[in-house]
Amino acid sequence: MTCHPDPQELSHRYLKTHIMVLFFFLAIGLAIYSNTFNVPPHYDDRHVFVDSTFQDILNRCTLAGKRANTRVIAELSFAFNYWLAGPDVLGYHIVNLLIHVCTAFLVYHLLFVILCLCKANKTSGGSDPLNRGGIPLFPLLNDTRFWPAFFGALIFLAHPLATQSVTYISQRYTSLATLFYVAAVVCYLKARSMILCGATHRADHKITAHGVRNTAERRHPAISSKDTSTATKGIGCRREAVFLTPDAEQLPHKKLFFSMNHLAWYTLSVLTATLAMLTKEMALTLPVVLVLIEFFFVQHDLKGPGKRLLYLLPLLMTGLIIPYVHLVVLKAPNLDAITESVSGMDKLLPRWAPEQLTRQTYFFSQLGIIWGIYLRLLVWPFGQNIEHDFHVSSSLFDNTTLVACLGIMMLAAFALWVYRRSRLISLGILWFFVTLSVTSSIIPNKIFVAEHRVYLSMIALAFIIADIYRYTKRPRLFWSIAIPIIVTLAILTFMRNRIWQDELTLWADAIKKSPGLSRPYNNYGEALHKAGRLDEAIAAYKKVLAMPYIPLKTGAGHNPIAMHNLGVAYAEKGMYEEALKYYQAVIEQAPDSAANTYFNMGNLFRRLKQYGKAIQAYQKSLEINPQNACTCTNLGGVWMSLEMYDDAEAVLKKAVRLNPRTAEAYLSLGSLYSLNPLKRKEAVAHYRRYLALRPNTPLREKVLEKIRRLEGGLD
Repeated sequence: MTCHPDPQELSHRYLKTHIMVLFFFLAIGLAIYSNTFNVPPHYDDRHVFVDSTFQDILNRCTLAGKRANTRVIAELSFAFNYWLAGPDVLGYHIVNLLIHVCTAFLVYHLLFVILCLCKANKTSGGSDPLNRGGIPLFPLLNDTRFWPAFFGALIFLAHPLATQSVTYISQRYTSLATLFYVAAVVCYLKARSMILCGATHRADHKITAHGVRNTAERRHPAISSKDTSTATKGIGCRREAVFLTPDAEQLPHKKLFFSMNHLAWYTLSVLTATLAMLTKEMALTLPVVLVLIEFFFVQHDLKGPGKRLLYLLPLLMTGLIIPYVHLVVLKAPNLDAITESVSGMDKLLPRWAPEQLTRQTYFFSQLGIIWGIYLRLLVWPFGQNIEHDFHVSSSLFDNTTLVACLGIMMLAAFALWVYRRSRLISLGILWFFVTLSVTSSIIPNKIFVAEHRVYLSMIALAFIIADIYRYTKRPRLFWSIAIPIIVTLAILTFMRNRIWQDELTLWADAIKKSPGLSRPYNNYGEALHKAGRLDEAIAAYKKVLAMPYIPLKTGAGHNPIAMHNLGVAYAEKGMYEEALKYYQAVIEQAPDSAANTYFNMGNLFRRLKQYGKAIQAYQKSLEINPQNACTCTNLGGVWMSLEMYDDAEAVLKKAVRLNPRTAEAYLSLGSLYSLNPLKRKEAVAHYRRYLALRPNTPLREKVLEKIRRLEGGLD
């Protein structure tokens, strides 16, 4: 007599195993990324949250007006971090790591659900926990769907190619979008499985909390799967379905759709898809991926492709969110305008570059980047770099591009060939190229190569590895190879995170690996500059001017960013003539981008007490960038030096309006009001506001003494 497991007990123990997996992933993630919690802000982090106020971040969280932004969800997460602890990096790193761990758990869940829809392989029959008379403590560990899903997700969690999306704080845009992207697919498959298995197995199967099992086979264990195969017709569907309601077999098809469980999962899938679209534009590929999964793994319970697409329609409609924001809200007139809005640019290179590259050049260059950098790092993660060197190509018949194109076509052909043999591998290959298509095709970006763009595409490797494990006939041999691979990936991730410990190590590593690129030298120079190593910084900036602006092969000496930095460095060394020479060169080469140069030129003239020239420079800076509170503050200081107090008060108040956290503006206003006996209260208030913003300022005692004198005068 066969003892059947209790469905509720089995469900409870399955859930316990899933929770164990989540906590295991959290422990592994904490170990691998334990050296990242004090990693300082890098690069884009400055304008994302370091140099922003809480209000600045909130202002970016809108879908209306000229400030409309399709990344509002990520911006809200940054606002949450800023609300908790300001620009302190610890909270940002914790959230980034939690996002990565949750994404890995969702990848595990996605693989598990897909494997539930795949045909059982020949080695799986004896490992089904439902075949046993009793219930093991952790029955999921005996399920052949568990280990492939677990191992594939573990590869994703430990892979060093994820570091740029996790350790680099501002790339939360990518990791959070990926989290919602995968969640949308998982929720869709759970909803779909209820319809699928409830309709297919209604008459012949007994449905449990976690799947279905052929009733005849339970009553007569001798019946083979071949004899019962007619009950499990469909493309790539096995006898166990997933996440069904106990009464699904009694419900007609229409009622299955309107059941609470199905509607809940379907609504969640639409919601998470919407959140993905409102986090980063890379989510545009989600509708394509959902269609692929529908036709790859879901059997034809809905007659005709039209009904299947109709079922998908609400999810497909989410793909219109991003075009709607850019075309309707921002009123972009064409593709070029959308490109400028999405990537923050209207040209492939800065306006001051001696040449410009075309959209065609970007596309052909991306073919070589995908083949020679992204795919290589996916399977051989050595040589990671914040700034990869690459080959610029303008023609399909360029040797590098032709080889890359042939390689990509061969992989696509292999995906079609392997479709009937292993749909999971086929999906993995297509997933990689589809998810990369937004950032690595015809939509250009100033940054040609970025490792974070492969974060979502990395899931393809999890698919492929999981399917290889599923078909292996020697699991112990597989794990004897797999465990060292996972350990190696974890060590590489930990070591890569050490490179991110500060800007000096990050950009020194980039110079070592990409000596032909100018930007690593410039950014390394800026890091040296911040460390007070001015002579070394000047040497780095001069190397930039000796190099062409990559990826162009021309334009040596034509880099106003490096020229500006040289001017600042020479000014700090007291070499004012040299500084003015480089400032003037920047103004000549890039007058529309010279706001900071005019600002620093004004500072130089102010230091020399040439106040007339300082005022002219500050005003020129404000003509280019009228929203710069620091420029207003320094201009107010010049007006005070000239005893033109009304002008000083007006411009200092403007600085406070532009940025309420401009501490120096409050200090100057305090000094200004302290000169007027009738405004001593205002002076004290502004001094206190300055100390609140700069609690560790070296001027603290002097300011406190001024406050005491002013308050004494009030008495």
